[in-house]
Amino acid sequence: MAIVNITRLYNTGDNLTASYYNQDRQEIVAGVNSISDSQIAAGAAIQESKLLFNDASGHSHAGGSGGKKVITTNLDVTGLTATYLLRVNGAGTAVESVAPPSSVTLYRAFGFYIATAPLITGTDLSWNAIVPQSITATRLWGKVKTAPTSADIIAVVKIVGGATIATLTIPAGNTSANTSTITTPALTAGMSLQVDITQVGSGTAGDSLSLVLECTQP
Repeated sequence: MAIVNITRLYNTGDNLTASYYNQDRQEIVAGVNSISDSQIAAGAAIQESKLLFNDASGHSHAGGSGGKKVITTNLDVTGLTATYLLRVNGAGTAVESVAPPSSVTLYRAFGFYIATAPLITGTDLSWNAIVPQSITATRLWGKVKTAPTSADIIAVVKIVGGATIATLTIPAGNTSANTSTITTPALTAGMSLQVDITQVGSGTAGDSLSLVLECTQP
């Protein structure tokens, strides 16, 4: 209830003037128009459109520093697919569901370096990298600091004491090359790898050979 004060008491025979009537009425109107929160019943069901929001209350509908953030994206779960992932659509206006990737491919690589200057032929010339997981060799990359002349550099990455994985040729006059021709692509955990050089340049041998064996792990 609003607080309404009694303006005066009437006795039998008193005259009710227009001035008295207006004063009594204005007191009632002022009381009703100044109803406070504590005077409103919990079940009053007042429509939100009748309420005044402001920044000081922390509930401003405009958002900003004084109000709660207004979420404009559509978060309705209808139209979404169970077990799918959620993402914001391209327009940034709604949330949509997308199928999760069927698999994730990890990329691994083994690096080898033979610092010999000039390069020479030989077997097991670099460190022996150990394969930590079952992986698939996909490409062999190579680079030298000085290009060979008159003949190519041929390097072989292989399983220690076993099969050739890939053979790389760096042509005479070039300092780098790569190949996706893989002789033994399937590598299993625990294998050790080695590098052999079977040919160097016959004019300038070339020097400082770097090799990277690129692999994937599904």
